[in-house]
Amino acid sequence: MAELRWNPIERRFVMVAGHRQHRPQMPKDWCPFCPGSGKVPDQYIVHVYPNDFPALSVPPAEPSVKELGPYGVVPAEGRCEVLLYTSDHNGSVAALDDEHLRALYGLWRERYLEVGSLPEVRLVLAFENRGELIGVTMPHPHGQLYGFPFIPWRFERELESSELHFQKTGRNLFADVLQSEADAGDRIVFSLNGWTAFVPFTADYPYEVHILPEFEAASLADVDEHAGFALLRAIRQVNRLYDSLFDFPLPFMMSLHQAPTDGLDYRKTYRMHVKFYPLHRSATNIKFCATCETDAFAHCNPTYPEEKAEDLRQALHRAKQKYGDG
Repeated sequence: MAELRWNPIERRFVMVAGHRQHRPQMPKDWCPFCPGSGKVPDQYIVHVYPNDFPALSVPPAEPSVKELGPYGVVPAEGRCEVLLYTSDHNGSVAALDDEHLRALYGLWRERYLEVGSLPEVRLVLAFENRGELIGVTMPHPHGQLYGFPFIPWRFERELESSELHFQKTGRNLFADVLQSEADAGDRIVFSLNGWTAFVPFTADYPYEVHILPEFEAASLADVDEHAGFALLRAIRQVNRLYDSLFDFPLPFMMSLHQAPTDGLDYRKTYRMHVKFYPLHRSATNIKFCATCETDAFAHCNPTYPEEKAEDLRQALHRAKQKYGDG
């Protein structure tokens, strides 16, 4: 079924899940996430759906191969869930009303706490892939949640960097990043009730947007309903401005970065944040990750983040004309 293979050269795990090759494309006349399918309740606002093709599971399957030399292999123990945003097959986060946003915040927080409490889980990642360009096989509005038995490489680097910065300066690295963005101003897209959305100084993608809290919070466990609702409003705002950027639903990858679930207190050194990665660099051109980006992990952004932030502010203005200020 699935296993974790250890790359000894780069010191990271790779999830190998051969059964996911057989994931179906959704039939045109049926959707398992829609009421009436027999797979979900006949009525729901938001819903947790067990992933039919999990890369991580409890109990995990036995690995298909044995350890060999420096190569390690362990069972792929963990959790994979599908988070259904709405029962409306043709709906979108951009169109959700305020009460629906509160329900979605509650779902994300509940799943972070519950999945993070499992003894085999060290980090919880909620994420979304939107659009056929990203490889989405099920267009019904949904995200996913993985409970990893290890801390993925990018999160390791974030945690190490934030700890080093705190030891050196006594300050929170993410707070300093946010202050620098506020001081510059030209990459800020909007601020909304304690959350700031901006195109980062070092954006890998032209229309990349990050959302950071203006207060101490390492995860949704530190965020009450009021602040959580504000975060979901900010996420809805980004969806709306992306939809208004080129007058079509912009495909993107979104991830919610939160502290590990190992019982340690990360609030002084780390801050939760949301990242959006759209692949378009214009209405008709894609920013592909070719050899330099994929192999060396040395991204080259073909645009200036300051210019793209202005594009997004203009898109936000058009979105507000369509949806209002909410």
